[in-house]
Amino acid sequence: MARQLRIYFEGAWYHVMNRGINRQNIFFNNKQKYKFLKLLGEIKRIYGIEIHAYCLMSNHYHLIIHTPRANISDAMKYLNAKYAQFVNFDMKRDGPLFKGRFKAIVISADDYLIRLSRYIHLNPREANLVTSLSTYKWSSYPSYIGKTIPPEWLSTLEIINRFGKLYFIISYKKFVESDLAIDISDYNKNSKLPPVLGSNEFRQMIDRHVKNHSLSAEIIGANRILVPPKIPEIVRAVSLYFNLNEELICNPSRGTKNCARRIAIYICRDLGGYSLPEIAKAMGSISYKGISNAICRLKSSSRELTIANKLIIQLKSGSKSISETKKNEDN
Repeated sequence: MARQLRIYFEGAWYHVMNRGINRQNIFFNNKQKYKFLKLLGEIKRIYGIEIHAYCLMSNHYHLIIHTPRANISDAMKYLNAKYAQFVNFDMKRDGPLFKGRFKAIVISADDYLIRLSRYIHLNPREANLVTSLSTYKWSSYPSYIGKTIPPEWLSTLEIINRFGKLYFIISYKKFVESDLAIDISDYNKNSKLPPVLGSNEFRQMIDRHVKNHSLSAEIIGANRILVPPKIPEIVRAVSLYFNLNEELICNPSRGTKNCARRIAIYICRDLGGYSLPEIAKAMGSISYKGISNAICRLKSSSRELTIANKLIIQLKSGSKSISETKKNEDN
């Protein structure tokens, strides 16, 4: 039987999961769970992916992942191989640990991100492992409701922004723990999972994407940049657009320069897929939280987001100079 087709494109969101071979455990002790979480941090740093939710169960795991670089396969191969090696060494065993290739279901973040996070975070209660979800330390739920400090590699702003920061903990806790119908509860029980989870419009968009590419190979997005622009190139493009010295963008500043700085940071994450440490190093004195705040603030400004998206298109195509575009806009 043909293996399930992978769908790749820049900015894709996935529900990723994998099970133990013959439904056997993949986590045998807490040391192994800590190792798995450490490896999640590694794939974020190495591959620039974003991890928005996780839950580790005894014989399987769930992840919500966003891939700016369309590289889900590379990241998950690294994670599963490194973890299996660790468990085999720790348990003095050999042979495969996982049932097979990981499952990666493309999701529409607009339609399913928070519902999928609820489904994932409810796993321990559905399995009767805990009576209070906040006490289950092997999922991202305690981090979302303020019971634990989120690990540096956990991206929480996408879900938080969908509820609002002011009363997020109260709102999200009520959303997850109230007696709502789990509208995707049968999602993981079906052995023949659909490759896409979203609205009809979203599924049609993905279907068109697949049909426009070879069905004999795994799918790579048509607009994927195989070699993303380097951070200095991104900064140079932003400096040309705003007619600013590059040094003013790479160092903390106020006013218009702050706008340019936010746009440069956003492009580094969205187009380049660079990690927080990489961006922080290039942008001078800025914390990881400062980077996340800058991106969040930009997304709330339609003007800045419009400029950022224009520059992203131009960086992808390279068909038109940034300074010439700015001149035309001014005229």
